[in-house]
Amino acid sequence: MWVAAATLRGMVVGAGFWVALEASMVFGGSGGGFGLSAETTFSAMPAPPLTGFAIMDIFKLRITSIIPTRNCLFGTLIVRHPFILPQIIYSSTKANSAESLQEGAELLLTGPAIAECLSALDPIMVQFVDHPNIVPGLAATFYWDPNSATTHFDRPLYKTFHWKYGSVMMFYAVYSNGMGATVEVTLKNITGKDSAHIYGSITAENNCTGSDCALTLFSIKNSRQSVKVSSQQPIPLSRSEAVVPAYRYLIIRANLYCHDIYPGAEIAKGHAYFCPTIHSTYEENICGKYGTIQVKVTGHV
Repeated sequence: MWVAAATLRGMVVGAGFWVALEASMVFGGSGGGFGLSAETTFSAMPAPPLTGFAIMDIFKLRITSIIPTRNCLFGTLIVRHPFILPQIIYSSTKANSAESLQEGAELLLTGPAIAECLSALDPIMVQFVDHPNIVPGLAATFYWDPNSATTHFDRPLYKTFHWKYGSVMMFYAVYSNGMGATVEVTLKNITGKDSAHIYGSITAENNCTGSDCALTLFSIKNSRQSVKVSSQQPIPLSRSEAVVPAYRYLIIRANLYCHDIYPGAEIAKGHAYFCPTIHSTYEENICGKYGTIQVKVTGHV
């Protein structure tokens, strides 16, 4: 069986610049593989005179249908800017990821490390290709025009791409005004222990697009894959950058457990609200029966 591998990259865009999003992903299985490549160009315009900038965020990619014999993914998805080095926002190799994909599965994004500030979106071209011959399987283009009467800001948007082996849905939004927010999570304490093997989930969402477009910041589904974290040390997040629309809340939800006290011991369960502003840092605690985590959010352009 094929295994999954992918690389995603992203970067910030300022006024007068452009950004290109290109992707190359390969699905494999017992019958061979196929891939995806995409190029997206953003042209910039002046930001609204509020607290931040027009900004786009891609929340997740969900497999909506797939042929069982082509159910593993590997390849690349890159965001390019002519003056800034690309950033890895998803990385998976054949060696470290053997999980096959099923309908409803979502890719765990690991970035970008910098929010993608932009304002206008030119044509987006997505191309699926067969591997290893790199033969085009399907090319699809869609447009986002800020001046169109049908253009939607500040709400969840969805785009499904079809190819001969299945389909993928992209969850995204374009905010008329927003900012980046860096999230840090620290294991503040755990009852009777200096460290804990942590598993569970941490997500980020805003009250503009809601929980269906939540970003996954940390996701370990069971104790066998838990990560050891010492007290007063940061919990390693798969993604630390979120987008906050102007005058909206960022909501961090945590459901964390460990097996050091007893199997399934609750470390943190709940949520914290943040209303960040540019160049300001805010901290809140989320508690559980046997521990506490500290969430720190820093707003930035």
